Amino acid sequence: MGVITGKACVSNGTSCIAKAACSTYKTITSCNGGGLENSKSTVCAFTPTGTDKVNGTCKTFTACADATKDKLACTTNPTCKWTENSTGTNCANHACDTFATGTDCQPIPSFDGTSSTVCVLQSGKCAAADPGTMTDSKICYTKSAYTYSWNAATNKCESCISGSVNPNNSNGTNNNTDNGTTTTDSAYILSVISLGLLGLMA
Repeated sequence: MGVITGKACVSNGTSCIAKAACSTYKTITSCNGGGLENSKSTVCAFTPTGTDKVNGTCKTFTACADATKDKLACTTNPTCKWTENSTGTNCANHACDTFATGTDCQPIPSFDGTSSTVCVLQSGKCAAADPGTMTDSKICYTKSAYTYSWNAATNKCESCISGSVNPNNSNGTNNNTDNGTTTTDSAYILSVISLGLLGLMA
């Protein structure tokens, strides 16, 4: 790589140049050194010119397809899958079955890391699916990328967004029943007010 540690510069293969926008680089060495986008460090993706593996074009790495000729850039993002064979090279988005380890399905992060594709085992193969279809309480939370949790009352994997703690009646108050007596939040408040009044009268 063309990174020069602790400095805002990269190597172009022969000399040190200031780190700049990816599009200004012309060699694989400088491109692999990373660039600046709105004053922030960013990964660059290189595309060689014809059969010349050293010189070419460089751009900000914003999608897996940007790095079809750049293994280094492709492998920096977990959502991208690098393939290399006799017909050429490719950088493409992972599918559930390629991101999994055997039948251990894992959520695939989006390119920018702000969301995930949830993968569920279906007919022995990992496939994109609604996390609500998961039936194993042990994996509901982690395999849904921490967006769903197991509801023991309904025995279902349910969205955390709708509330991880469900009220146990329809009007949203929290009732606790003990030996046939029901204590509600409002009853508790009334008892506190009554005690306060008794204290004032004493």
